[in-house]
Amino acid sequence: MASYKGNLLNHFKIVKKWADRAGADAILDVSSFRLLIRRNDQQAVLYPQFMNVEDRRRQYSPELTDASRRFIGWLPYSVRRWAIASDKIEFKRYAERAGMRTPEYCLDDDPAIRDVIVKRRSSSFSVGIRGPFRHAGEAPLDASQSEYYERFIDGRIGKIWFYENFPICMEIERMPSVTGDGMLSARDLIQVKLRAKGATGFDMERAETLRRFCGDSLERVPARDETVVVDFRYGSALAVREPGQNINLKKAMPEVWSDELRAIGEACWRGIPAEIQEGTIYTVDVVVDPEERIWALEMNSNPFVHPFLYGHLLSNLVKRDAAERVRH
Repeated sequence: MASYKGNLLNHFKIVKKWADRAGADAILDVSSFRLLIRRNDQQAVLYPQFMNVEDRRRQYSPELTDASRRFIGWLPYSVRRWAIASDKIEFKRYAERAGMRTPEYCLDDDPAIRDVIVKRRSSSFSVGIRGPFRHAGEAPLDASQSEYYERFIDGRIGKIWFYENFPICMEIERMPSVTGDGMLSARDLIQVKLRAKGATGFDMERAETLRRFCGDSLERVPARDETVVVDFRYGSALAVREPGQNINLKKAMPEVWSDELRAIGEACWRGIPAEIQEGTIYTVDVVVDPEERIWALEMNSNPFVHPFLYGHLLSNLVKRDAAERVRH
């Protein structure tokens, strides 16, 4: 089952629903995929983003080219970047100053540190992540890759979308897993699930490292209906798709997280340069631990846009256009 935001029609459906309700026109330029929103004498342009794949490397781009493999949503601007969304360590330092909960980290080799994963300061799409390891000494840092240690937090993995300081929606999912049948090893269960999904490129060595961290092995045969966690990355090929993973926070803010989500939004928005704060969309990657505490991992500018954002985004765009016309 594809993710909700990965379905192109969900983007069109929500834009259409807003346009019908607002009495607006939504006009798509197929050559550029730019979207013109027009209501009476008000208008705004949304700029597309695409996931391009070249030499097996994924990157986001505002241009539709032969390398484009997936549409990843519209933004009210082309590209915006800022420091704490470009460097994971800068984000973690900012998060600590702002009072956000973020996993402990270390930039130096220290074999005494326990229960860690290894990350790179500026990588995307989980590139270069290693672990988890019980002891940092199992995985010396590679200074040439700007690696660092981060405390591994067990729990559900998630991504939160913000418009300025407002939490708009959230994806939350269990760590990727396979389910035992009492006959196949965990390794074989992974292969079966990958074939069923038509997925490639899964890092079996990382799965083995995770199972070893848990005192287990991919060679063990799990009991029937036993859940075996085999990855910890958001967007894994083995992600478990379930109802309720896409939460519209504007309609149904979970009470257990409401104060924390709003505080994260306020803090992150203040970390964006003032000249680009207005109308900026960003995401924060998180882990929700068994005690329902949210741990902020990193911040992303120019993210894959969740369709739940469009209602809030478009309403604010037309209001802003009207206000600017009044001023001029």
